[in-house]
Amino acid sequence: MVSEPTEDISDVTIRPDVSHVFGGDFWRGLELVDRGRSATEDAMPAIKKAIETAGARRARRAVEAST
Repeated sequence: MVSEPTEDISDVTIRPDVSHVFGGDFWRGLELVDRGRSATEDAMPAIKKAIETAGARRARRAVEAST
């Protein structure tokens, strides 16, 4: 589980549904990887937007620093 302070500083939080899995369910590893991959694919629009926003901030700071 992600703590609230971490979510506050994250641009994107990916939360795959693993509610049906318990700590000792090591045999479900591949299923968990697939769920994580699927959740990441679903989050790609938000991830791309965060990358673009970060790039714009970086470019703006570079311009401001050069003037």
